[in-house]
Amino acid sequence: MTDHSMRYPAENEIDVRPISRQRRHPIIFEAYKQLSIGDSLILLNDHESCGLWDEFERELTEAFDWEGLPVTVLRTACVLQNTQALPCHVADTAALLGSSDYKTGDSIWQLEPGTRDLDSNIIVSSCQW
Repeated sequence: MTDHSMRYPAENEIDVRPISRQRRHPIIFEAYKQLSIGDSLILLNDHESCGLWDEFERELTEAFDWEGLPVTVLRTACVLQNTQALPCHVADTAALLGSSDYKTGDSIWQLEPGTRDLDSNIIVSSCQW
């Protein structure tokens, strides 16, 4: 796999998504003019840049190269389905007991506190009744 981060440094990156469509091309062309030979300009866009490519071809024929890069930003939708997290299965106590040395008496499992501030331990006692 090609390492595009070495070939295209992030300091020449423009996120045009928050910019109004009317202002995007002038901003891109102005940034392009500031490049040195061999430098690249990375555009983060919300659509294929076909119209921009046409404008580059018209204005800068044979003076630029164009390469589509792999998508590096993944979009994920997190949907709220309940106002409180529900209980869930976090450990199999029978399996924990089967794999521990109960004669020493020790904590055999810990739940790290998370967003619900829940802290829990399973302690095996070495006491015999």
